[in-house]
This record gives sequence, C-alpha cells and structure tokens, in this order.
Amino acid sequence: MSRPVAWWHLARPRMVPFLLLLPFFGFAFAHWDRALEMRGGDGLLWVFAAWTLLNAGTMWLNAELDRDEGDVLLGRAVPVPTGTASAGYVALLACVPVAWVGSPLSGAAAAVCAVLAVFYSHPALAWKGHPVGGPFVNVVGYG
Repeated sequence: MSRPVAWWHLARPRMVPFLLLLPFFGFAFAHWDRALEMRGGDGLLWVFAAWTLLNAGTMWLNAELDRDEGDVLLGRAVPVPTGTASAGYVALLACVPVAWVGSPLSGAAAAVCAVLAVFYSHPALAWKGHPVGGPFVNVVGYG
C-alpha cells in the first residue's frame, strides 16, 4: 500500500462528517441562541478545512503511537508508513493558520487542540494512557 493511501485510511475519512457537525452545530446554535442574522459563513468553511487537518494530524500521531492491528473505529487497521508522525505534525501546524483565516478565535482554538493532540499521542507524554490526561484531552478537545 502506498504511503498516501495508508495516510488516507489512517486519517479515518468516514469520521470527518461527524466531526464537522461539532463546529456546524456550534455555529448554528450561536446564531439561533442570539437571534443573529447569518454571518461568518465563509469563515466556517475555513474552520471545516482546519478541523479536517486537525483530525488527520491527530489520527496520524495516534496511529504512530498505537500501531493498531485489530478493529478500528470508522476505519481499518493498515500498516503505519514511515513519516506518519511528521505528516501529523505538519497537519497540526497547518490547521492553525487555516483556522485563523476563518477567525482569530478559531485559530486560537485550533492551536489549543493541536497542542492537546501532541500531549495525547506523543510517545514521551502519551496522555492517551493517563487516567486524567486522556479524559481531559477528550473533554477539552471535543467539548
């Protein structure tokens, strides 16, 4: 399997539509809750692109750490090619300026989530396996 094809599978593209519902519903709720006229829709597209990069980077770092061989949620186990961690860091770095184009607040949120992704899956930290760190990252990152 080629490296790009493996990275595609490791990014779990079937998860992306569900993931993008989070910023969409946040955007929609904020407009509804404050009775705002629709504004910032073009910025939302940048946020969607950034969150897609953030997801891919997070999944790639996690794949590098776990090396899954069994069942994988919304995906399948594939061999992790060399350079996967580097690709993950590039995607995480890229998500911040892409989100920033959407809005500075979105850029700041993306930066926080990118740092959390590193804490969660970097081999030296691996908060994923920590009884407090893992849940903290999931609550803050998705919350």
